[in-house]
Amino acid sequence: MSDYIPPTLLANLLPYFPLLGRIYTYLDWARWTMTSTVAPLLQRIQAQPDVSSVALLLVVLLVSFKILNMLRRAMVSWVVFSVRTALWSALAWGALRLYSNGFQATAAEVGAMAVAARDLWAREYQKAKMETRRNR
Repeated sequence: MSDYIPPTLLANLLPYFPLLGRIYTYLDWARWTMTSTVAPLLQRIQAQPDVSSVALLLVVLLVSFKILNMLRRAMVSWVVFSVRTALWSALAWGALRLYSNGFQATAAEVGAMAVAARDLWAREYQKAKMETRRNR
Protein backbone atom coordinates (compact mmCIF):
# COMPACT_ATOMS: atom_id res chain seq x y z
CA MET A 1 0.00 0.00 0.00
CA SER A 2 3.01 2.26 0.31
CA ASP A 3 2.90 2.58 -3.48
CA TYR A 4 -0.33 4.54 -3.18
CA ILE A 5 0.08 6.38 0.14
CA PRO A 6 3.52 7.71 1.05
CA PRO A 7 4.55 6.51 4.52
CA THR A 8 5.49 10.04 5.64
CA LEU A 9 2.03 11.34 4.77
CA LEU A 10 0.43 8.40 6.58
CA ALA A 11 2.61 8.99 9.67
CA ASN A 12 1.60 12.66 9.72
CA LEU A 13 -2.12 11.95 9.32
CA LEU A 14 -2.45 9.07 11.82
CA PRO A 15 -2.72 11.26 14.96
CA TYR A 16 -5.59 13.21 13.39
CA PHE A 17 -7.39 10.29 11.75
CA PRO A 18 -6.99 7.09 13.82
CA LEU A 19 -9.43 5.27 11.55
CA LEU A 20 -7.05 5.84 8.64
CA GLY A 21 -4.50 3.52 10.25
CA ARG A 22 -7.07 0.76 10.55
CA ILE A 23 -8.18 1.22 6.96
CA TYR A 24 -4.54 1.12 5.85
CA THR A 25 -4.01 -2.13 7.78
CA TYR A 26 -7.13 -3.76 6.28
CA LEU A 27 -6.20 -2.70 2.76
CA ASP A 28 -2.69 -4.06 3.23
CA TRP A 29 -4.14 -7.36 4.50
CA ALA A 30 -6.51 -7.51 1.49
CA ARG A 31 -3.60 -6.92 -0.91
CA TRP A 32 -1.57 -9.68 0.75
CA THR A 33 -4.56 -12.07 0.58
CA MET A 34 -5.15 -11.33 -3.08
CA THR A 35 -1.51 -11.84 -4.06
CA SER A 36 -0.95 -14.95 -1.96
CA THR A 37 -4.26 -16.77 -2.35
CA VAL A 38 -6.31 -15.55 -5.28
CA ALA A 39 -3.53 -14.87 -7.80
CA PRO A 40 -2.17 -18.47 -7.87
CA LEU A 41 -5.71 -19.78 -8.17
CA LEU A 42 -6.41 -17.50 -11.13
CA GLN A 43 -3.13 -18.51 -12.79
CA ARG A 44 -4.04 -22.17 -12.42
CA ILE A 45 -7.49 -21.58 -13.88
CA GLN A 46 -6.07 -19.61 -16.83
CA ALA A 47 -3.64 -22.44 -17.61
CA GLN A 48 -6.54 -24.83 -18.33
CA PRO A 49 -9.17 -23.38 -20.68
CA ASP A 50 -11.75 -26.08 -19.81
CA VAL A 51 -11.60 -25.23 -16.15
CA SER A 52 -11.78 -21.51 -16.86
CA SER A 53 -14.90 -21.93 -19.02
CA VAL A 54 -16.59 -24.00 -16.30
CA ALA A 55 -15.56 -21.44 -13.68
CA LEU A 56 -16.96 -18.63 -15.81
CA LEU A 57 -20.20 -20.57 -16.28
CA LEU A 58 -20.47 -21.06 -12.51
CA VAL A 59 -19.86 -17.37 -11.87
CA VAL A 60 -22.54 -16.39 -14.41
CA LEU A 61 -24.93 -18.91 -12.83
CA LEU A 62 -24.22 -17.56 -9.33
CA VAL A 63 -24.77 -13.96 -10.42
CA SER A 64 -28.02 -14.84 -12.18
CA PHE A 65 -29.28 -16.68 -9.08
CA LYS A 66 -28.43 -13.64 -6.95
CA ILE A 67 -30.37 -11.36 -9.32
CA LEU A 68 -33.34 -13.73 -9.37
CA ASN A 69 -33.29 -13.88 -5.57
CA MET A 70 -33.36 -10.07 -5.38
CA LEU A 71 -36.33 -10.00 -7.79
CA ARG A 72 -38.14 -12.64 -5.74
CA ARG A 73 -37.61 -10.71 -2.54
CA ALA A 74 -38.88 -7.50 -4.17
CA MET A 75 -42.00 -9.26 -5.43
CA VAL A 76 -42.67 -10.85 -2.05
CA SER A 77 -42.33 -7.52 -0.28
CA TRP A 78 -44.83 -5.90 -2.69
CA VAL A 79 -47.29 -8.76 -2.25
CA VAL A 80 -47.02 -8.51 1.54
CA PHE A 81 -47.54 -4.76 1.29
CA SER A 82 -50.62 -5.25 -0.91
CA VAL A 83 -52.15 -7.85 1.41
CA ARG A 84 -51.59 -5.67 4.46
CA THR A 85 -53.06 -2.66 2.69
CA ALA A 86 -56.13 -4.66 1.68
CA LEU A 87 -56.55 -5.99 5.22
CA TRP A 88 -56.32 -2.57 6.86
CA SER A 89 -58.60 -1.08 4.21
CA ALA A 90 -61.21 -3.76 4.88
CA LEU A 91 -60.96 -3.16 8.62
CA ALA A 92 -61.31 0.60 8.12
CA TRP A 93 -64.28 0.07 5.79
CA GLY A 94 -65.93 -2.21 8.34
CA ALA A 95 -65.37 0.27 11.15
CA LEU A 96 -66.77 3.09 9.01
CA ARG A 97 -69.86 1.03 8.08
CA LEU A 98 -70.37 0.12 11.72
CA TYR A 99 -70.09 3.75 12.77
CA SER A 100 -72.35 5.14 10.05
CA ASN A 101 -75.08 2.41 9.98
CA GLY A 102 -75.08 1.10 13.52
CA PHE A 103 -74.66 -2.43 14.74
CA GLN A 104 -78.04 -3.88 13.66
CA ALA A 105 -77.89 -2.66 10.04
CA THR A 106 -74.23 -3.65 9.67
CA ALA A 107 -74.94 -7.13 11.03
CA ALA A 108 -77.83 -7.51 8.58
CA GLU A 109 -75.59 -6.42 5.66
CA VAL A 110 -72.81 -8.80 6.68
CA GLY A 111 -75.34 -11.63 7.03
CA ALA A 112 -76.76 -10.90 3.57
CA MET A 113 -73.24 -10.87 2.10
CA ALA A 114 -72.42 -14.18 3.80
CA VAL A 115 -75.62 -15.80 2.43
CA ALA A 116 -74.85 -14.46 -1.06
CA ALA A 117 -71.29 -15.80 -0.88
CA ARG A 118 -72.56 -19.21 0.30
CA ASP A 119 -75.10 -19.38 -2.53
CA LEU A 120 -72.48 -18.39 -5.10
CA TRP A 121 -70.09 -21.04 -3.80
CA ALA A 122 -72.84 -23.69 -3.88
CA ARG A 123 -73.76 -22.83 -7.50
CA GLU A 124 -70.13 -22.95 -8.61
CA TYR A 125 -69.59 -26.21 -6.76
CA GLN A 126 -72.60 -27.81 -8.44
CA LYS A 127 -71.45 -26.52 -11.83
CA ALA A 128 -67.97 -28.00 -11.32
CA LYS A 129 -69.48 -31.28 -10.12
CA MET A 130 -71.65 -31.54 -13.25
CA GLU A 131 -68.66 -30.67 -15.43
CA THR A 132 -66.56 -33.48 -13.95
CA ARG A 133 -69.43 -35.96 -14.38
CA ARG A 134 -69.81 -34.96 -18.01
CA ASN A 135 -66.06 -35.35 -18.70
CA ARG A 136 -65.83 -38.89 -17.29
